[in-house]
Amino acid sequence: MDLMLAYTRVKDGFLRVLHPTSAWHQLDHPRTFRAAAKRERLDGVPAHIQDQAMFEVVHTMRRCVQSAVANTHVKAKVFARFGAAKRHDAFWILPRYAPIGAALRGEALDPTPPPGVKGKGIALCITERKEVVRFLRRTSREALGKPPRVHHPRSFALDSTRYSVFEKNVRQYESVATLTPPKRCVLPLRGRGRVSDHLHRAAPRP
Repeated sequence: MDLMLAYTRVKDGFLRVLHPTSAWHQLDHPRTFRAAAKRERLDGVPAHIQDQAMFEVVHTMRRCVQSAVANTHVKAKVFARFGAAKRHDAFWILPRYAPIGAALRGEALDPTPPPGVKGKGIALCITERKEVVRFLRRTSREALGKPPRVHHPRSFALDSTRYSVFEKNVRQYESVATLTPPKRCVLPLRGRGRVSDHLHRAAPRP
């Protein structure tokens, strides 16, 4: 299906864009990323397909980072290894993707809030911050593994405006938007049940 191929092409493109840790600030601000992506929309790909693929990629990348943090028990290791100030620095880094990306590159960001922003700084010198960063990098880097990519165009995701479900002769069908509005593709479904928004659709095998 052309729609599936277009979706997976756009999705893989976004995965490549967000692969470098220097791009992880986009994971903290997906709406800003979406606005920038809209200015460079691929020819022939509807805006809703690009948006859906982009938000799925942001969710996928976030989940990969969160899984690495959870599976390596980084927070527990930080608590056991460091005193209060260094714990504070590590726990300032871990909730946001841009600081995690910086730590993986060996960069010790300054947690001091900029002028006019409420919040207290962390009383650590650059040497102490680098110690925290080295520990986080060493602990988490292997768990991240290879970055996700689309290797086989077998599925895609749609919101509820791009498909509808109906029944005919006691069988359930799904009507899916194509790249040529208002043309739709009708797919017979196995069994009957509720179809949720953002559900991934596996392509039928030949």
